Amino acid sequence: MILTNYHTHTARCKHAGGTDREYLDRAVRSGYQVLGFTDHTAWPFPGGFSSPVRMEACQMEEYASAILRLKEEYAPRIRVRLGAECEYFPDYLPWLREQKERLGMEYLILGVHYPPNEEGFEPFAAAVTPDMILEYTELAVSGMETGMFACLCHPDLPLKSYPEFDRFARRMSEELCSAASRLDLPLEYNLAGLRLRDASPGFGYTSDEFWQIAADYRCKAIIAADAHQPQALEDTAAFRSGREKLEGLGIRVLDFLPGLE
Repeated sequence: MILTNYHTHTARCKHAGGTDREYLDRAVRSGYQVLGFTDHTAWPFPGGFSSPVRMEACQMEEYASAILRLKEEYAPRIRVRLGAECEYFPDYLPWLREQKERLGMEYLILGVHYPPNEEGFEPFAAAVTPDMILEYTELAVSGMETGMFACLCHPDLPLKSYPEFDRFARRMSEELCSAASRLDLPLEYNLAGLRLRDASPGFGYTSDEFWQIAADYRCKAIIAADAHQPQALEDTAAFRSGREKLEGLGIRVLDFLPGLE
């Protein structure tokens, strides 16, 4: 089995732990061919707002430089990719394009956690109403349609707190999967969500119900640890079982994100 992970955080985002090097050492020991770093990107929020769940703008350059140095150092053992996990914040997309080019980022992944522009809003992981589910869906589809992102992370994230897989959850799933199929954009099978489902306050995400719909729409999948601690990369059995489940549904599982082999 080819092991790759394109969704890895660092302590800079304020809710992950471990050093950059510790993630890489775990990945090398566990047999990964590719490790992609995608910490939560900063945003140039007005008024000096500091998000509690992402790095600061002043850390962006240091983050990129640190990962690119490690990419060179670890080249004989593993391929390191520099990326970022980003929201769909339309006002800041020109800024994001500039930062990606300036910092030498190789890819961006779309993770919709908040409405624009975050401050004062509840996260979608706390969604308990159909309105929040539908707002998330609209933002995620719009973000996918920009063509800026290599995949959609944890696509059914709002189900973390949403109480049931009802007609609104089904509508969300169908609209996301339809867009992913139309755009040929991979959907992420998120192992962190799967691992935490039993502790979720609601229905929980990385759900069988969502992935059955993804199979109906012939979507492609990429499996990711969504690692917030280095030890999350050690559970290679979860990658294997996830692949078996998805392939059993008839879903094509990608080993590599396109262009990032």
